Amino acid sequence: MWRNVAVAALLAPLGVAVGALLRNQIATVIGLFVVGLGVEPALSAAPDVARFGPLLGAPNGILGVDHGALLAPGLAAIVCIAWAASAFASAAALLHCRDLV
Repeated sequence: MWRNVAVAALLAPLGVAVGALLRNQIATVIGLFVVGLGVEPALSAAPDVARFGPLLGAPNGILGVDHGALLAPGLAAIVCIAWAASAFASAAALLHCRDLV
């Protein structure tokens, strides 16, 4: 139970940050669906890369889903935090370039 809560708590800021980057709800939702349902499953051919993915790889490591080579839960949480932090940093950098009016 706690692992599901941890994954939700780590993925929610990532969604907020991607929303801040794109500034369009439809584009954000469709983009996250494309990454989660298209790009990351395609990366499963390279499991050493796929386990660092933001929507499937690292969260599956936290949940302990047995799909082969997964990250340890602690390392997977750090990877999720790094994805969210990089998205927030990108959104903060773009904020200075955008017109706020």
